[in-house]
Amino acid sequence: MKYEKTFELDAGSRLVIALFSKSEPFMHISWANEANQYAIGIKVFNGQIYVSSSTNILRYSIDGTFIDNFVTGLTSQCYFITFDDAGNLWGVDEAGKIHRFNSSGAIARTYEGLLSATNNWGLALDQTYIYVSDITTNKIKKYKQADGVFVADIGTAEGIAFNTVTQLVFGPDGNLYAADTMNGRMVVLSASLSVLRTFSVKDDGEANSWPIALAFGPDDCLYVHDRINDCIKKIGPDEDIIQKIPTSSMFVNGLAFDDFGNLYVTDNSMNPLIHAYYWDRGIDR
Repeated sequence: MKYEKTFELDAGSRLVIALFSKSEPFMHISWANEANQYAIGIKVFNGQIYVSSSTNILRYSIDGTFIDNFVTGLTSQCYFITFDDAGNLWGVDEAGKIHRFNSSGAIARTYEGLLSATNNWGLALDQTYIYVSDITTNKIKKYKQADGVFVADIGTAEGIAFNTVTQLVFGPDGNLYAADTMNGRMVVLSASLSVLRTFSVKDDGEANSWPIALAFGPDDCLYVHDRINDCIKKIGPDEDIIQKIPTSSMFVNGLAFDDFGNLYVTDNSMNPLIHAYYWDRGIDR
């Protein structure tokens, strides 16, 4: 079967055709988190997996082999972790503190007073600023990395009524994506914290949705764990749901991709687990 279509473009314009795979992972494995510690945030960096687990941050090789307790001795539970462009690991804890760690896992700097003391999960970074979600005040806040000075925030007073923002992630478009969990939507913000748009992650036939964990894949699609519907949703740049990966009997907290397009998931349904989903030759790019 042959299909042809002719387009006329203005000078300087271009036509981009994107094809997104709906292929299922060809393999799914899992392993127990070291010492049965609670598994929350997860990131992959330089071929190693980092998992925030209570007052430690654990490190695994890409095949799930435990390497070490990379960070130990935190005084409050670390909920979420991320890396900056320089390769430094950061974490946010339940005391409302933001920590930056050095290459040996020691605390290089702690920022205090930026957040309410509760289970804040949202943490994102660009080259200059820290972005955090405060579940108590239902705000997203922005601070300078250099000195922790407040820059801006956004919430009800600024015209957007968040209801439990759990995780934050920067997209390939340079915008900040926020999981507005109890409102069942994603909120897309500029780096200056102005609202660009919102969109639902509820699929046809679903009564509600609870977006929790977020990650962008190497295919530039947004992957969202919908806790109430027990699945990871792959969402394309047009905000349509392309695919759903079932996560029945799992209590997902974090998502992360490696450079090959394989997906890693933290799960605390019963015994804390890390899951790995592998695609043949990675996710289509």
